[in-house]
Amino acid sequence: MKPNTTFFYGNLTEYMSLPWGNASTMVSALIWFKVVLGFRDPKVLKAYNVFTGLMAAGTIGGCVYVALLFPVFPWDNWLKIPFFTLRALVNDVFFYMQASFAGLFLVATLIGLYKIAQAAKAGSATLVAVLKRMLPWIFLQLFGFGWLCWGLWLYSHNNLWNDYTPGFVWPWAQHCTYWGSIFISTGQIFSVYLSVKDKVGKGASSSSSSSSSSSSSSSSSSSSSSSS
Repeated sequence: MKPNTTFFYGNLTEYMSLPWGNASTMVSALIWFKVVLGFRDPKVLKAYNVFTGLMAAGTIGGCVYVALLFPVFPWDNWLKIPFFTLRALVNDVFFYMQASFAGLFLVATLIGLYKIAQAAKAGSATLVAVLKRMLPWIFLQLFGFGWLCWGLWLYSHNNLWNDYTPGFVWPWAQHCTYWGSIFISTGQIFSVYLSVKDKVGKGASSSSSSSSSSSSSSSSSSSSSSSS
């Protein structure tokens, strides 16, 4: 067997999408945490963004290593463990990562709901508006996580070889993982877009108010000069 076989390419294609998907999910979770915790200090935001970037790089690197363990198994058994043990380990790693991200999103969502209640009492309309706009997309991601984790669990615990698994497992495992990923990705795109849009909108409105202030100050100065 050589690495240009169907085994290598089939498994490489199957697993290599997971590092990028896991990294984007982790970044989206951290952005949601940043919004619900209401970070505003520029130094804190910069440090948090650096932390997010490092976590994304670490997630991609670690997941690429795990994703390659199974495709290269026939030629180089890096962990020196049996075939089925390795396959279960690789599937379990990705399942538990996604389950952890789902838990992270759930915690952030509960904090977000608490913040909405507190902000509504305090009369902070802006924060309530931002969180309410993002929440439907966060709930879509949580729904996607449910599907994806169910599919990964089936894949990890039942699907060793297609010929030896119950008939319902393979369609559910495949469709749940693909549709779950689509729901998560859609939610990520719109929730991140809304958080960025809100930041840009605030910047534009503050610029516009500063311009108005400067204009009114200039007008006052001009009128004072004319009076003198």
